[in-house]
Amino acid sequence: MIKLASIIREFLKKEKPVDDILFHGTDGTFSLKDINLPAHFGSRGAAEDIGGSRLIKARVKMKNPVRMYDDQIQIWDLDTVGGTLKNDLKVSEDDLYKYYDQYGSEQGLIELLKSLGYDGIVYENRYEDVGSQSYIVIDKSTISVEK
Repeated sequence: MIKLASIIREFLKKEKPVDDILFHGTDGTFSLKDINLPAHFGSRGAAEDIGGSRLIKARVKMKNPVRMYDDQIQIWDLDTVGGTLKNDLKVSEDDLYKYYDQYGSEQGLIELLKSLGYDGIVYENRYEDVGSQSYIVIDKSTISVEK
């Protein structure tokens, strides 16, 4: 019975693929070639709440996003989500240090998630457009700009 409960919990944690029109707020120019990853995309309201003089409309397609908790730091890198990676995804402390040492904090998060088979992050937004789903893109191929 315990094994069945464990299997059900794992199944429920699996996120559905994403294929949505989302928004990114910025003050600068925007091109897929030059976008800094990880990049935040969400509802129009979330992008407006973040601010910026331009709203970029994009289709975001993720086949295997991982769900994470939106903490009050609002920064997505190994320094701020290391605990979640260790507790929820069972990433070892050694792997966290390995990716941090090799890539740094932001790129380390991207490379570690990709090595685990994830192509992005989804979370319930607690700060911009509260309650909406927002996404952290870690792979440029998951974004296409809409007109």
